Amino acid sequence: MPQSQFPFLDWFNEQPEVGYFAALGQAGGNPALQRYFQSLYGSTYNQYLGALGQQAMSGQDPNMLFTDWLKQNPFTTRYARLSPLERGETQGRFNPFARWGL
Repeated sequence: MPQSQFPFLDWFNEQPEVGYFAALGQAGGNPALQRYFQSLYGSTYNQYLGALGQQAMSGQDPNMLFTDWLKQNPFTTRYARLSPLERGETQGRFNPFARWGL
């Protein structure tokens, strides 16, 4: 097992779910972001595998690490690209200012 500057980096790549949830914990304290990405590990890992496949199809050695892919595709950037509805943000059923328009 090669040693890196961070001693657990290899473990994060050998157990990608550990790296995923560790990175998610570092993404920030936004509870909505945390809830949204907790359920998307499988989809996110499949996107990473697709990126490896694209490397191989282009004739490159598919050697990108999962942790490197997560750094290139940060949670906050992906979350910001979502629509308010996809993020779980909904407007209230009634607008109090419109309801009491005096």
